Amino acid sequence: MWLLTSDEMRAADHGTIAGLGVPGVCLMELAGAGAARWLLEAGRARPGEPVAVLCGGGNNGGDGFVLARHVANAGLRPTIFLLAARERVVGDARVNLDAALRLGLPVRDAPTAAAVEALGAELGGPRLRVDALLGTGLSREPQGAPAAGIALLNRTARAPASHSPTFTLAIDLPSGLHADDGWPLGEAVRADLTVTFGAWKRAHFLQPGPSYCGVRELVDIGIPPGVIADIAPGMRLLEESQVRDLLPPRPLDCHKGDFGRVLVLAGSPGMAGAGLLAAAGALRAGAGVVTLATSPEGQAAAQARFPSLLTRPLAEAALLDPVAAGAPYAAVALGPGLGLTAAAAALVERWAVGCTRPLVLDADALTLLAAADAAALLRGAAGPRILTPHEGELARLLGVSREQVHRQRAASVAQAAARFGCTVLLKGRGTLVADPAVPCLTLVDRGHPAQATGGSGDVLTGTIAGLCGQGLAALPAAEVGAWLHGRAGELAAAEIGPAGIMAEDLAARLPGARPGPSPAGETS
Repeated sequence: MWLLTSDEMRAADHGTIAGLGVPGVCLMELAGAGAARWLLEAGRARPGEPVAVLCGGGNNGGDGFVLARHVANAGLRPTIFLLAARERVVGDARVNLDAALRLGLPVRDAPTAAAVEALGAELGGPRLRVDALLGTGLSREPQGAPAAGIALLNRTARAPASHSPTFTLAIDLPSGLHADDGWPLGEAVRADLTVTFGAWKRAHFLQPGPSYCGVRELVDIGIPPGVIADIAPGMRLLEESQVRDLLPPRPLDCHKGDFGRVLVLAGSPGMAGAGLLAAAGALRAGAGVVTLATSPEGQAAAQARFPSLLTRPLAEAALLDPVAAGAPYAAVALGPGLGLTAAAAALVERWAVGCTRPLVLDADALTLLAAADAAALLRGAAGPRILTPHEGELARLLGVSREQVHRQRAASVAQAAARFGCTVLLKGRGTLVADPAVPCLTLVDRGHPAQATGGSGDVLTGTIAGLCGQGLAALPAAEVGAWLHGRAGELAAAEIGPAGIMAEDLAARLPGARPGPSPAGETS
């Protein structure tokens, strides 16, 4: 499932119109008709009900003209509010404006902000409203009539608790949102439903875009999948079927050795819980045997709480050669609760370079790498490396502000993967995974706000290491690990509630987070 930029979507439209000879007006008709169906159904439209359709002068407005015609045919009373000079409506949009006029639909011209305000009561009064102002091509803050229309839609929205709550449908993308990064350019429409066409855009899934979109629906307008694939989009959404296919099988005649031995180097005095959570994540992800190298208090806690864990002193492991010490293991996790001492820094540098096994680096290991020459260390590594930073840790690694990473998540994670030559997973709602060998980013849209709790990232670290231990390469291990971790959070929230989840609740639900049998009846 591709997530397109505005340029990629234009290329897909062009490939269909110019390459295949499908008239653009046909695509517009399918788009507007599809949006109309969703307005009638999701908006619970009543016969004879008024609908305010706010249209811009471009193709997004053209989709709105088509919608108005179809809802009129269904028995509603649409009024088109044209927030652009009528003479600027050209091409396919003009064809559909003229069709609406010939059908006798009322069209109110409001080409200026003042004209929009003058129509305020008429425009903002109906319960059903349609945003067809700007769509996906926006690259700067809205001005004039469109800006006034956005503000009026938001200002006149009535809460669901009211006697007659408003329902706002956004066509393609809420006006005011940037299609490529999901951030509003000034004020953006807050829609109840967003109906898009042909393919998802990045803003439908990159935060904060989803909070503006409301419910998201995709309408097929006849753009062939091959046309989109030929564009080679730069981002895809990880789907459950892909996770099912990537998870290693567990045959009937298996034994623990088939699923890898994992070493977790984590947990210093006072932070033993971080090591326990990472080790629990590895076990619950399906690793055959997990050894936790940790502080003495961590060893005692592990033996009491998780008898299935093997333990060893972290101080002893810190002195060992990572090549020899890592040899018995299929994967290693390093960093949670490690501390920021000189001894910890030496351990991280030695293992980051010398370990020949897949190595997952998180938490304190990332902070220590940021204080060293991370790029030189990681590019000289003897084996695959997976970094799992949150925004603050990635900012330190890149030497930029946290705000920059926050506003440019996709660009930041791609930059980190290229600079450090390893797989990078940027945590957060809408987790992003980048790999220097793959030009396409992966977005993992799973999780629940309740799992934003201490130790959650430690569980993820162990989960990814556990999947590497079972034979997954770095990139799919990071992708699948993030998906399972997010799904575990959803399960925990459903069972426990929207708050109060602990990290150990996530680890406990990892086995149940695995996708069930495929439609063909095969097990994952």
